[in-house]
Amino acid sequence: MSIQSLETSHAETSGLTLDVCITNSCGLHARPIAEFVRLVQGFQCSVHLLVRGKRHNARSILDLLCANLCFGSKLTLVADGPDAAAALRKLRVFFANLANEEFATHPAQSDTRHQVAA
Repeated sequence: MSIQSLETSHAETSGLTLDVCITNSCGLHARPIAEFVRLVQGFQCSVHLLVRGKRHNARSILDLLCANLCFGSKLTLVADGPDAAAALRKLRVFFANLANEEFATHPAQSDTRHQVAA
């Protein structure tokens, strides 16, 4: 995972930024995106992602799903507000953990509640 300093400044943004490259082979799909949004919603600051020239609301699961955050995607997290630095530190840990996990198994394969009795 490639993460640059929280102090990085991008000309098109205000606030603190964090550059990330998605290194999980499955990318960011519904489950990790939902966890990401829950983390973001715990902070007062505004957070958005810049991906391939487009801005995405980090508090919106649908917006992040539409961002198509697949393996190798490069994005910039931008946080602006009273707890922006704390938010980016927490999100940096999220992406570090994501890089170490594989969400390769389908939820139905690992959840016995969905199995049909023979």
